[in-house]
Amino acid sequence: MKTVMQCMLKITAMIRRIFEELKHDLREMGANTLLVFGGCLVVVLLLHFLTAYIRKAGMTDSVSFQLVQLIIPFLGGYGSVMLMQSIMDTEGCEICFSYARSNLYWGIVRQIRFFIVYIFAVIIVCLLLSHDMDVEFVPFLRLLSAQCFALMSVGFVGICVSRKVSVGIVILIAIVSIQVTLGREYDIFNRLYLFTDTLVSESDLVLPVRDSIIIGVFCWPLGQTWVKP
Repeated sequence: MKTVMQCMLKITAMIRRIFEELKHDLREMGANTLLVFGGCLVVVLLLHFLTAYIRKAGMTDSVSFQLVQLIIPFLGGYGSVMLMQSIMDTEGCEICFSYARSNLYWGIVRQIRFFIVYIFAVIIVCLLLSHDMDVEFVPFLRLLSAQCFALMSVGFVGICVSRKVSVGIVILIAIVSIQVTLGREYDIFNRLYLFTDTLVSESDLVLPVRDSIIIGVFCWPLGQTWVKP
């Protein structure tokens, strides 16, 4: 019984520490935390009223599904970049690496933890918009989560390689822009998005979800190699 209690206390302490570290990370991001999560709320409200207007006008909604794919994953990628600002792009940031933490913690551990938190916001977005946009919740969530996984890893690589927030954001914008502009005409340039009016079937998800996961699995470890003083 004593052993069980000790294990429970250790688990409780570990959970408390994780939450404290997460709170610190979100505070370190400053106003960008509000921008990322507040942006999700703005998207929900905007698309709710937009879809209602389109239905009332008797028009076909050809923009909402594509807008949510562009904005929600991009906000996640932006948050991923800003999470690294205090480690990579501030004066005296090298002092972080003198703490009793591994480089793995400062990089991919904090990134994946932020990704998990952001997915809770994505779940809420999907719950609130799936009815308005007439799409099934689970496939919708799967698509957005995979896209977030990819773009957050791309943002992570961008800032780690350049050690500049501005460059990380430019790389993120460039990747999205190439996918959207060239990808509409040439499939080879589009690995993330569905350029359809809605989510038609489960088979539509196979390629974007698979490619998003591949991008993320490649980019997270790649970015980690540059997380060092």
